[in-house]
Amino acid sequence: MERGYLKVWRKIEDSQSYNRSALHRAILLTIFVKANWKGGFFCGRTVAPGQIATSIKSLAEELREPRTNITRALRDIEKDGVIKIENVANRWSLITLVNWQSYQGKEEKSGQPVDNHRITTGRPADTIKEGDTVFFGKYSGAEVELDSEKYILMNEEDVLCKMKPKIDA
Repeated sequence: MERGYLKVWRKIEDSQSYNRSALHRAILLTIFVKANWKGGFFCGRTVAPGQIATSIKSLAEELREPRTNITRALRDIEKDGVIKIENVANRWSLITLVNWQSYQGKEEKSGQPVDNHRITTGRPADTIKEGDTVFFGKYSGAEVELDSEKYILMNEEDVLCKMKPKIDA
């Protein structure tokens, strides 16, 4: 199962909620990580991207904090305008991250890739062929022996550079 990634912007450190206490920080990060990244359902209710269906009890157990501390911290974070909390049937809460789409949406203003399929090297795939002279780091690859011949197996990303063949003039 691919679990993906989420963006946590450094400016979160400037928010009042993040700086209140370690518990506030832990709750914020837990909500960010556990929030739906695509629509779903919980107990017959639609849970949209940027929302989490949970209970105070489960948050308290996960963070190993008393329920009263969790409740107080969630109220603070809601007052700061970071989340909205909807109590559902007095059994669980639907927590909405207010600016989820502006931080996690597909639209990108920074010039960074929109998805997580990014290029890891500047080289196109399969640029190194058998017989090429390459340089690599001291601890790169794995040495294997096959038919009394020693070989070094490595990922192409571990190659530091490839020497151009000499041209006889």
